[in-house]
Amino acid sequence: MIQTPNLLHSLILLYRYNFYIHTNKKDDREALLIRNKSGYCLDFIQEYGDESDQSELVNSEYAVVLVLSLSTAGGDGEQDNRGIWNRLIYISRFMNSLHQRRQTSYFNRGPSFPQQIRLARRSDEQIEEEGGNEEIEAQLFKKGFSVSVNYWANQAQGNILNYFIHRSNQKPKWYR
Repeated sequence: MIQTPNLLHSLILLYRYNFYIHTNKKDDREALLIRNKSGYCLDFIQEYGDESDQSELVNSEYAVVLVLSLSTAGGDGEQDNRGIWNRLIYISRFMNSLHQRRQTSYFNRGPSFPQQIRLARRSDEQIEEEGGNEEIEAQLFKKGFSVSVNYWANQAQGNILNYFIHRSNQKPKWYR
């Protein structure tokens, strides 16, 4: 549990710092550095935070921050495969943990918590309002992207939509 009030809100504001404003290369590099460091902190909180931290992330619109970082379809935001790949992984993990639950394992060191359906719905709405589904879909069809970017775009899309597929039907790769 985060003990500092307004920490997430401050990190979100830092992430959005000069997001759509391009002045010069030096300022753009500084803004990108601020976004990267605050994004790293947010990702750490999401990965290792407990149930109440997940609720605070949703209330602070963490899903919107993740989607903003993918806004390459409009020409802004992250342009390299590695950054896009990283954001897609965090979108997928965040939505999957809300929809299905999170269990501590070798790969997931954060605390376990049950499904958070209400939080998942709110995050889904935030992503939809921000045009996130279209941004993720745009990553699926970009030429020259690595296979792993396409894979994680598929995973993220599936985890956001939270499809139910009957066991008698063939399941896509992203379905767990």
